[in-house]
Amino acid sequence: LSSSNVPWKIEARIASQAPIATVYSASHPIDVQRRGDGKFVVKVKDGATTDPGAFQLSYLVDAGDVTASLLAYPDSSGKGGYFLLLAGLPAKLEKQAAGDGVTREIIVVLDRSGSMAGEKIEQAKAAATQIIESLEDGELFNIIDYSDHIERFAPQPVAKDKASGARAREYIAALRSNGGTALHDALVEALRQPHVAGRMPLVLFLTDGLPTVGQTSELAIREAAAKNNAAHRRIFTVGVGHNVNVPLLSTLARETRATETFILPNENVEVKVSAVFRKLRGPVLVEPRLVAAVDDPTVAGCPRSPDFVPVTFNAPAAPATRIRDVVPQKLPDLFDGDQLVVLGRYEGSQPLDLVLAGQFRGTEKKFRVTMNLDKATTRNAFVPRLWASRKIALLVDEVRQKSLELGLVKTASAGPGGTSATALLANPAMKELVEEIVRLSKEFGVLTEYTAFLAEDGTNLSNPRTPLASVPSGGAGSAASLDLLRCAEDLNRGAVQTRSGAYAVSQGLNNSAQVAQACANPRNAWYNATMNRVSTGSVQQVADLSFFQRGGRWVDARVLDAAPAKPDTTVELGSEAYAKLADALSSQGRNSLLGMPGEILLRLDGKTILIHVASD
Repeated sequence: LSSSNVPWKIEARIASQAPIATVYSASHPIDVQRRGDGKFVVKVKDGATTDPGAFQLSYLVDAGDVTASLLAYPDSSGKGGYFLLLAGLPAKLEKQAAGDGVTREIIVVLDRSGSMAGEKIEQAKAAATQIIESLEDGELFNIIDYSDHIERFAPQPVAKDKASGARAREYIAALRSNGGTALHDALVEALRQPHVAGRMPLVLFLTDGLPTVGQTSELAIREAAAKNNAAHRRIFTVGVGHNVNVPLLSTLARETRATETFILPNENVEVKVSAVFRKLRGPVLVEPRLVAAVDDPTVAGCPRSPDFVPVTFNAPAAPATRIRDVVPQKLPDLFDGDQLVVLGRYEGSQPLDLVLAGQFRGTEKKFRVTMNLDKATTRNAFVPRLWASRKIALLVDEVRQKSLELGLVKTASAGPGGTSATALLANPAMKELVEEIVRLSKEFGVLTEYTAFLAEDGTNLSNPRTPLASVPSGGAGSAASLDLLRCAEDLNRGAVQTRSGAYAVSQGLNNSAQVAQACANPRNAWYNATMNRVSTGSVQQVADLSFFQRGGRWVDARVLDAAPAKPDTTVELGSEAYAKLADALSSQGRNSLLGMPGEILLRLDGKTILIHVASD
């Protein structure tokens, strides 16, 4: 596909004699419709119809249980690289007998405070009714509704049947909006509900406002949720409108293997809530985890391969550690129709011998996944960039959460001169997070609202809002310290200090998408503070490299801080040297970077090369 802004459409039809477990595109977001075990219709989503680059499409043939495949990218050291593990569920799941497998236990928590009055409360009630009616007979449910006091449909979850469904409809229909928002008490009440072993405990928690009654501290509510969640309930949070605490709703969801959803003003509450619940049909693989395929009797049915190499996950750096920086660290539950995309870094070149374990339809099972790395290629350049994008989102979220724990949110009115950003950098742990966000953003060309300034060309960065003298650890005036300072300022203004309102919601939407990102975002598009979709045109993600526009030329991110530096050699466009350079880049899968218009400052084989284009 071209890099123009001319809209285009792609529809692909897949027909396979063998059942297909899942369909995946690394290049563009897609809508997938299953038309049978081996038949799919795939369309590129409307919002991506001008995204540049080739359209990539792949699918996994069903292996009977959980099917997995691995794509690997070797890093420049030659001692490891990045991987993407794609796993899909069986194409056809036979309906199980009552009491067999995993059934749901759902607690619907509805905000009926005064701010929900009118259309919002009616839509929320319609969504709750639809959820109860969509439950299978025998699945458990309860309804908790709250304003400045808490009410509940039943003392404990009840089994869905014709009679309980009718009572629930009557109960929901009678709800009226009034009073404040006792969010803390409603959350604790939901988490303390009696739990029936063998059921998957889910909470759908809806709110349209900040806590105003009882305990209102964000940190205290987070701690109460952790303390009272003995049943390990998944808390799917739904924030309606702008007046919600975005970091709180995100944390409650992510810490419990769930997701957060934000409903913008004028969006239909019923439609959005129902869409969230529809994704929670048919729990298939619960609490999945990646483990090493060690010589262990508990790994039943997973014989050790001849090329077995022990693997450890998320462990301190050690010679035996072969997998690190795995994202997500806590794998999500998989429901009917889901796919799992795991990214991380690997060391060595021997096959990775892994086991994906979890409660598969109610029974503990382990699936053998032996991954060969001999096909690792730089053509899989999207793998490290996806990993970096997710990693940056997690680092931003860490800044957002730790700043509250460290009391940095309270420094918003500390005085002029941006002293809050200074406080951010004065803390060693926070400074390390900011440094890593800047480093990854430059190296991989992945920009967010907190690093958008890196796309600026010709902007005087020597006059940031915070005095340079206040930058910790010296180095004031260098390009690196200026970038660090700008990032700290933008993080402090946004992720740290803005926890509710339209800007907070836009940040929440951006972070949610980035944490789960599974395909390319070549234009670095995100929602700005006014909820407009924006993107950058002065940063190019080409093959596995990133280029920034500086002084009328494209500069390789690896020499960005040193630019404008005198190149080691200059290659004229169309010359014999240019042809040799093109051959060298082609052998590395990087020849596409020569399609960028204008001059290019490139780092190749230890040398800085300027590709010069004559003015005529």
